[in-house]
Amino acid sequence: MLEAATEGDLQKFEKAFYTCEYRQLCYWHVQQCLKEAVKHRHLFLIEHIIEDMGLNIYHEAFYGFFHTFVFMCTMATEEEDIEMNRQIVRYLCKASGKEGIDYMDKLNSSTVLHKVCEELTDLVMVESIVAAGADVNAVNNDNELPLTFIKARREKDPENEVLEDIEWFLEKKGAVDDWHKIPRE
Repeated sequence: MLEAATEGDLQKFEKAFYTCEYRQLCYWHVQQCLKEAVKHRHLFLIEHIIEDMGLNIYHEAFYGFFHTFVFMCTMATEEEDIEMNRQIVRYLCKASGKEGIDYMDKLNSSTVLHKVCEELTDLVMVESIVAAGADVNAVNNDNELPLTFIKARREKDPENEVLEDIEWFLEKKGAVDDWHKIPRE
């Protein structure tokens, strides 16, 4: 099954999974296959595992996976690769579910939204993560919020219109840049 995921062979993957006698045991392999499919950018296999099989990545086997993928996105320079990364982010948002979209990493308790705002300049990714239910006012261990990163980056690059659009979008969604200003419920 893992070989099929690496190769991007959906038919081979389905055959291996659906003929498996021990279906519960096969789900461990499916988790590994999703990681391989993401690594090799096999969108149709990622879609099948998340959409058709309903795999939820809010599981200890995936802790830190989404954060790592965001870091990998920083290396994309071609528009085609950037668009593919956006689609994978949409799938990972769906697979994370509301309960997993705000998973905090072990390094400094940053969420995926923190990482995207710190590392990338991509409004589409920010919109996808927020649409999945991310907390726009999540605070990490350094008392930083997603908007904190955007504002700091805008200070260094005031002419960057995408950062300006991200700032506007986050503020429209209720984001603040100081945890003391977070509205109390």
